[in-house]
Amino acid sequence: MKKLTALTFIILLAAAPAFSGTKEEVIRLQSDVLQLQNQVLELQKSFDNRGGSLQSLLEQLNDQVATTNRALEQLVDVMRGQKSDIVDSVSGLKLEIQGVSVKLDETNNRLVALHQKVEEQQIKAESRRMPVLNEPGGPKPDQIYSLAYNTEKFLKDQGDKISGENKTKVEDAVKELREAIEAGDTER
Repeated sequence: MKKLTALTFIILLAAAPAFSGTKEEVIRLQSDVLQLQNQVLELQKSFDNRGGSLQSLLEQLNDQVATTNRALEQLVDVMRGQKSDIVDSVSGLKLEIQGVSVKLDETNNRLVALHQKVEEQQIKAESRRMPVLNEPGGPKPDQIYSLAYNTEKFLKDQGDKISGENKTKVEDAVKELREAIEAGDTER
């Protein structure tokens, strides 16, 4: 700013001898130079104000960017923690499912074995003929009652492990045996 004022002043001094004009012209020129200097000063103030405003806005923008970056870093940290928790949960669930699968396989194998035993017992029961009560050397009524009672007890305790069709056959045979005992039917 000082350089501009000094330059203007030097130009006016150099131009003064060249003018052979009147005092009025010199005064008018000095007045114009003063106006120009005032305009330059106002322009400089305006530029300084706007530059300060821009600098303030840039600082605010930088602060907002820094705040946003911190928030994003925290969000990334939280997401990484959640991912780790999810991975751990999935691994735990996978192990539990594998354990349940093994237990189901074992239970299934035991059920198959029980089913085979029940079928074998049914085959044995069907292959035997019904005992006749009064036949010499045949079973006594107490033995028949005991057989019926034990079969009913077995069905009550283990019936849920026997297929419906086979269970129905055994129940019908026990019922028929009880009816024969009560009726004293020795021919059944």
